[in-house]
Amino acid sequence: MRVCPKCPKTFVRKDALTRHLATHNKPVKRPQPRPQPPASASGTKRQRAEKVSDVFTKRTIRPTEEVAEDLLLFQEEARPQIAAALEEDLTAKTDVLLLADVFENFWKLTMDNYGLDAAHMFTAPRLAWHAALKMTGVELELFTDIDMHLFIERGTRGGVSMISQRYSKANVPGTSTYDAAAPNRHIMYLDANNLYGWAMSQALPVNNFEWMDDVEKITTSDIASWTDDGDKGYILGVDLDYPQSLHDAHNGYPLAPKQLHLSREMLSPTALNILNSMDLKPSSNNSISPKFVS
Repeated sequence: MRVCPKCPKTFVRKDALTRHLATHNKPVKRPQPRPQPPASASGTKRQRAEKVSDVFTKRTIRPTEEVAEDLLLFQEEARPQIAAALEEDLTAKTDVLLLADVFENFWKLTMDNYGLDAAHMFTAPRLAWHAALKMTGVELELFTDIDMHLFIERGTRGGVSMISQRYSKANVPGTSTYDAAAPNRHIMYLDANNLYGWAMSQALPVNNFEWMDDVEKITTSDIASWTDDGDKGYILGVDLDYPQSLHDAHNGYPLAPKQLHLSREMLSPTALNILNSMDLKPSSNNSISPKFVS
């Protein structure tokens, strides 16, 4: 060991490092030079690799001339042996350090904007929930009636994700493929952005929950007059009669989807064939199912 007299750093002599490598490391063959790709504006692959290596291996130190010479010689001799380990180590370290930097900035952002410590939240949704309550000042009323709780729970829905019509062919007058004997058919591409953001920005019930009397007196006109963002809202449990006259128009996407368990008897022949061919069993979970019958 040698101590640099001009700076508080300790250096290891080349001969000691060489003995350590020979004792504690398996011999590694020096890699043979590979054909290098043509030089580009950003330099060859070898030059870029050396640049990355230099960024992580060089140190701003000022050892004595003798020690400096030993260190330079050691760097050239040790580089082939530690290349693979260095790359793996750098990948792990940079991942951890970058995550620490990102989270520290995220933590500072939540502290500055919401006064909430992200390090004490298990998930980002939990953080968002606390931020929403704090920013709006809303005090949520908790249910004390178990029937109210179960009523709301039964109305819980998910997202309906399906492709009910997988192929559609346009038949537009004036085009080369137009068939005058077939009905005119136009195809329109629609896309809705920020569906989750939109849904989370809608009004929600917060307090003064109570059961209604004379529910039978509510008419469709009353329901149509209620606004989505009014001071008072209603949650209804209904028995629907889906008229046969609407089935053709709504066949691709029936309204009022319902949670139910799909038994094997309710599955289509195609679904049953898929289950049999893949040796699967019907799911035991409930599904969100748009349908015409109750």
